[in-house]
Amino acid sequence: MLEQVRFAFIGGGNMAEALVKGLLSGLGVKPQQIMATDVASERRTYMQTTYGITASADNKHAVQESTVVILAVKPQIMPMILEEIAPVVNSEKLVISIAAGITLQTLQRALGDSRRVVRVMPNTPALVLAGAAGISPGQAATAPDVALVERIFNAVGRAMVVSDEMMDVVTGLSGRPSVRFCPHRRALRWWRADGLRAPDSDSFSGANRTRGSENGLGDR
Repeated sequence: MLEQVRFAFIGGGNMAEALVKGLLSGLGVKPQQIMATDVASERRTYMQTTYGITASADNKHAVQESTVVILAVKPQIMPMILEEIAPVVNSEKLVISIAAGITLQTLQRALGDSRRVVRVMPNTPALVLAGAAGISPGQAATAPDVALVERIFNAVGRAMVVSDEMMDVVTGLSGRPSVRFCPHRRALRWWRADGLRAPDSDSFSGANRTRGSENGLGDR
């Protein structure tokens, strides 16, 4: 299945790099299937020489050449990026956003309600392939789309589907100091009150405490 997928990362920063690592080492995706864009020529050179992928400064071309588009840019420039790529995003492409605070409503408004969009909120332990991510599919996303997104983010940690409204809760579970330093039972009461099911909250907190700590990203 993945042999036919062509990935485009719009933004080649640290989280994009972590996902590239996960695709290559965890899912067996070939470098020739991946393209990453970045405004910095030094970063493009680094991504290309380090991972053997294609690097470019042309966002629209990258989207046109891909079947899965991963938006990995800073939230403040997302509106500009969405406006730029919208004309070349069609219903055959799956668009995944990992930008904090950018809702599904914002993504669908910019790209169109018929576009297959999934919002994901990964956390920093994903940088060492030990993260936790909440996945929220848009109305046009299919079951295979969601399954693919789960595979991608399970390659850098642990992923599960939550509603878009719960993404702020997921952000809290994914490493805020107020969560890390409070007693676990009290945290669970807070999370349940916010609407996240207990097994989900256990999974997110557990991924951070154990896998993140093993890689030097736990509580300090």
